[in-house]
Amino acid sequence: QDVPRVRADPDPAAAMLRRSCLALLSASVPHVAAALPDVAKQVVSTPWWPPGTEKKSESVGIISHGFVFMTGMMEVNATVLATAEAEISDIRDIALAAGADLNDLVDCLVNAPPGGASEVRRAFETALFRAGAGRPSPALTVIEAPGEYAFFNISISCVAALREPQLHRVALQQGPAYGVATRGLLHLQAVGESPPERGDAWPLLSDVDTLVRRAGGSGGAKDLVECTVFLKDIRSAPSVRRALAGGPVLSVVEAGLEEGHEVGLRCVAAVGPGDGVTRVAGGSAVAARKLVFTAGQLDRQTS
Repeated sequence: QDVPRVRADPDPAAAMLRRSCLALLSASVPHVAAALPDVAKQVVSTPWWPPGTEKKSESVGIISHGFVFMTGMMEVNATVLATAEAEISDIRDIALAAGADLNDLVDCLVNAPPGGASEVRRAFETALFRAGAGRPSPALTVIEAPGEYAFFNISISCVAALREPQLHRVALQQGPAYGVATRGLLHLQAVGESPPERGDAWPLLSDVDTLVRRAGGSGGAKDLVECTVFLKDIRSAPSVRRALAGGPVLSVVEAGLEEGHEVGLRCVAAVGPGDGVTRVAGGSAVAARKLVFTAGQLDRQTS
């Protein structure tokens, strides 16, 4: 029997020491019209998350500057595939309420139980296909972490890009790096080996650099504005920070990964023409395409 929907924090690794945030540049909330005006922030509601629920809990989705940011969906069913299908159904509800659909997803983060990342990835890829999601598929990052609730150990949160006739959307693959570019941002994921400790070339970063350039980022990896880095061994964090110094704001989390991988990157890059990128002194935040990306903040779990 299905467990009723539970709305969770959008970051499945919320119980970890680091947490990444996305801030909106403006608090104004214009009305949305059919012509898709530029909306700084608008709360999304669904039949099962009606207007006003966000005043006592989190928002189920936020529209901001052409993107839809969705909170984490958690379900429990008899099989991993049935769970994935139920969560994708939730994601579709949010996307449709925002004026998008599953074909507009550009990025998803999935949490899996220990040892289950590969099976969970296959389940979500199948669930997206069965739900009618076409190509290109979103950048799909799968990690193994405790999650917010022990009894809900599979969850997904996604980002969608609202579609307009004049906007192009392109998917690119470069070795183990894959991304979807639209609205001046490239959402990408990549998995591989950790960077070398002594500053030698990092093959995974080279693939990311090429991917960003192919998407229209003339600076390559320097055009990354935000990355959440998942490490199988947190002791690799200093090497990651050295390799990405001067680039994106960073959140580094220890998490399980699919078999054979030591590091997983979930990043956003500014690509193509558009507003410039502004970096806050100290590297704590980057503004790009009217959005502000911030680094993970250290905290301690107290309960």
